[in-house]
Amino acid sequence: MSNYLAVTVGKKMPEDFRKMESRATCEMDGCGATFNIFHHASAVDRGAVPKQIEEVRGILRGEHIDEKFRNHLESYELD
Repeated sequence: MSNYLAVTVGKKMPEDFRKMESRATCEMDGCGATFNIFHHASAVDRGAVPKQIEEVRGILRGEHIDEKFRNHLESYELD
C-alpha cells in the first residue's frame, strides 16, 4: 500500500494515516465526487498535497473520458 491515498469522503480513514486538510473533487459533468487526501503518519508531507489533488483530478477526468466508466473507485494510491 502506498504512503499516500485519496479516499472517498465518508469512507473510513485507513489505520495509521492522517487526513490532510484539502480535498480533491471531480469537476466533470457535474459529478462532484469528493476525495480526502491521506498520508501515512510516517510520511506526512503537506507540501505534496496540491500536486496530489491535481493527480486525483486527472485520474477522475480520465475515468469520465473512458467509455467503460461506471463509477469512481473508493480509493486511489498516489505518488
